[in-house]
Amino acid sequence: MLLQIFWKIGMFMLVLSTNKISQMYVAGFCTTDWISEHDHNMIFTPNVTKINVGEKLHISCRPGYYLRGASTLTCGLVHGFIIPGMIFSCQEITCGFGWLYRPNLTVTPMKDYYLYNETVSLQCDTGYILRGPSTTRCTENFVFDDVPDTLDCEAEVKCHKYDSEINIPHLVVTPDKYEYRYNERVSLRCEAGYTLQGPSTATCLEGFNLASPLSCLADYCDAEWMYSYHSNMLFSSSHPSRIRVGDSIRFSCPQGYRLQGAVSVKCLPSGEFEGYFSSCEKIRCRKDPELQGISVTPDKISYDFNETIDFHCSYHGRGRRVYGPTSARCSEQGWEYDGSSLPVCENRFCDATWIFRNRMYTTPSISGMVSIGTRFRPHCYENDNLRCGQTIQCLPGGRLNTGMMCHCEDRHCYRKSNDTLDKPHLILTPSKGRYQYEETVSLSCEQGYILRGSSSARCSDRERFDFNHNSEPECVRKSID
Repeated sequence: MLLQIFWKIGMFMLVLSTNKISQMYVAGFCTTDWISEHDHNMIFTPNVTKINVGEKLHISCRPGYYLRGASTLTCGLVHGFIIPGMIFSCQEITCGFGWLYRPNLTVTPMKDYYLYNETVSLQCDTGYILRGPSTTRCTENFVFDDVPDTLDCEAEVKCHKYDSEINIPHLVVTPDKYEYRYNERVSLRCEAGYTLQGPSTATCLEGFNLASPLSCLADYCDAEWMYSYHSNMLFSSSHPSRIRVGDSIRFSCPQGYRLQGAVSVKCLPSGEFEGYFSSCEKIRCRKDPELQGISVTPDKISYDFNETIDFHCSYHGRGRRVYGPTSARCSEQGWEYDGSSLPVCENRFCDATWIFRNRMYTTPSISGMVSIGTRFRPHCYENDNLRCGQTIQCLPGGRLNTGMMCHCEDRHCYRKSNDTLDKPHLILTPSKGRYQYEETVSLSCEQGYILRGSSSARCSDRERFDFNHNSEPECVRKSID
């Protein structure tokens, strides 16, 4: 196109300079029709077909084009229009794709260059956020409007270290930070003394993509601190600073101390020891709460290992002495008594005065207090019955072996169901439910019946009725002759 323009201009000037010189000189003007013929996108001002010698013609282009070359032409006297540089034309305005290129940015439509006023859309790949406009237009300045230099596709924060698969003990992450963006890659290793199990790198997508689970397995457990912390404890090992995974350390305590906790701990693959650590506590014994009524010497709240105490009965316990062990020693298992049972303070006598208060006497005869081991029989006076066992013994501890308190009761006879006096048509005089000892009742029959057997009965010491003829009474119907 430029060659055509140059050729036209050259031919035009040649014609002007030869055939029409005299005409132009005579006419004194320059024609403009040839301008729009050689470039339809060119605009000249003023928009006339001819101008006078010495006048200027201003050249511009239609929208979407830019002027290349001189923007002003002067009508000359001899050679027609004077064109500086001899080149001018209207070129299309375009914007290159390079203005929009960003990593992870998709431009639609996708071309090498774009025409004036052409609009494109901008969108980031998955996992990225667009920092800038979502559409833009090619302007007359050969650039896209409203596109800042900071246009970028910024990766979204997709992973948080402390809420992800890489947050495990003893793992070193590079780079080490709280948040990671989409497609960001990290390297993984373990601290010294640990071996990495799993991949050595990870990429942040929707979380970190791991081909297999991560773990840092310990090569050993650090035991150095244990020896200094438990200075009074005995160990099964020779104080190595490192204990291999799977090995154990056993604990024990010197004499006078008691082990509290486990007897051993095992080194785990995590580099930690299994369970809680034990301790050695100084052995001390407190008073045994089961020692009721026992005084001890010396009398203290607690006692040291191997300390001995003696037992005795309290001063107010007259007639009492200690039965069982008389002393005990504070040992590793607690109190060790010099007998098989706990000591007790017991009486040497039994109180039997209650026998006399209950209208009884004994054989053999005793006083109010009897020694341990004494046996005796209680008796009631005449007309009373004894309610308890026949023989009483004074036992150790000042107790009598009777299960219930013995007592004497008045003797009575009762008219009971199915008794010898509970006969059909038999009348007792007096008629009542209970009769005193030696009380006599008269027996008769209802009208129409004849009494056979005893006509009376007496309440005996056996609490039953005796009959005067030793035959039980019976009422028989009278016969009708």
